[in-house]
Amino acid sequence: MRKVVHTKVTLSQCTEQSLRTSDHRSMFNSQHYRVKAAEYQNRASKTDNPNEIRECKNLERTFGELADNAEWMEQHSEKIVHPPKDIDH
Repeated sequence: MRKVVHTKVTLSQCTEQSLRTSDHRSMFNSQHYRVKAAEYQNRASKTDNPNEIRECKNLERTFGELADNAEWMEQHSEKIVHPPKDIDH
């Protein structure tokens, strides 16, 4: 029989933990977002608390969408308009 440990995790705690474990010096790419989505999928599968499942599934979906957007940006970088490099601020 599987032992289930109940812990109360809020959406903000999941997000805060995600931010603490990410490297803020570099931008996330699609692979990083997909890894985070998989982490939340895994967390959701290890609990039977409906609130935790819902929150982790929401984060899984959010990170999946971010991965899709980042992937599009990676594949279409030549179509993105960038500001001129010689403009003084």
